[in-house]
Amino acid sequence: MPFDPDWPQNGQNIDADKFREQFTSLLAESSANTNNVDTLNMNAEPNYEQNQIQAILQKLDEVILALRR
Repeated sequence: MPFDPDWPQNGQNIDADKFREQFTSLLAESSANTNNVDTLNMNAEPNYEQNQIQAILQKLDEVILALRR
């Protein structure tokens, strides 16, 4: 069952099974937000270099923006 933003309506009694279905569909949608974010695919160096730190910061920004969608 896809998420229905109009259910339940204000003042409406809710059915637990339908509520669970709504919640499950929301969780499924939120998990997909970051599917397009690639992993860093880098190993930790004993001393981080500026380009590694910059790559981590850019990836963190990418994840944050994906989670906001």
